[in-house]
Amino acid sequence: MPDAILPGMDVAAPTSSDRLAVWLRLVSECHLQVWHYSNASVRGRCHGMYSIRHHYDSVLGPHYTWMVGGFDTKVSELVAELEAAQLPRVRGGLAVDLGCGPGFHSVALAERGYRVVAVDASERLLRELHDRVSDQPIEVVRGDLRDLHRYLPDDASVDLALVLGDTITHLDSSEEVETLAADVANRMSPGGELWISYRDLSVRREGLDRFLLTRSEPDRIVTTFLEDDGDKVIVHDLVHVRCHGDWRLRKGSYSKLRIASGWLQRTLEDQGFDVVQIRGAGNMTQIRARRR
Repeated sequence: MPDAILPGMDVAAPTSSDRLAVWLRLVSECHLQVWHYSNASVRGRCHGMYSIRHHYDSVLGPHYTWMVGGFDTKVSELVAELEAAQLPRVRGGLAVDLGCGPGFHSVALAERGYRVVAVDASERLLRELHDRVSDQPIEVVRGDLRDLHRYLPDDASVDLALVLGDTITHLDSSEEVETLAADVANRMSPGGELWISYRDLSVRREGLDRFLLTRSEPDRIVTTFLEDDGDKVIVHDLVHVRCHGDWRLRKGSYSKLRIASGWLQRTLEDQGFDVVQIRGAGNMTQIRARRR
């Protein structure tokens, strides 16, 4: 286990021998948790296995905006992408941000003149969005992206739908992905667009490649361990925060669905979309699809 962690510690890990010992001990505890999960008879009931909502509320939520690079940075990135896509400015057009998190995409859409329905299951992340929204046309909804009918009527006319930031892999099965694509298509105006970004986990990681340093700074480190689970990947997140000179660990696990880009493209086409762009952006795959 120490060999799996040490190569990634050169970035911003503790340097003193005593803190290093604490780090390795805490990671070793997580390793035991991973072993326990692998041998559990019922998936999701073992110690440390959280629902996605609980995982974000209790483990990643306090650090999420920092992890992705900062709120203003993410807003600027999407504004630039919208400009580059040359989407027509539809003043008052309807956009839905599924899995909006703390809302940087929603704010970017509002700045472009859209009315936005921002949906997420995490109360903690939605509170951050609430704190940032002033007079912007953003309706914040705590809900499940599988329940589109609850916050968008069947006769809604959506101009742009976003499912960004790996949200789509939070669905439980390929059938749920197909249902979501159909639900969005049925509520989208002809020529409207659906944007999806996600990590393609269809290629299995092995050995040390399963350990990822998500982000680090002198007093905060987020590390992820990926565990194979058939058509899913179990994501184990370890968040180390230094407080008054001591390192404290918060950890949790949840599952992500493996989605191959070729399969997702065919699914979108079957639901009435034309895929106009597929591109890689860092460790993410981005798909832009237009409603026929």
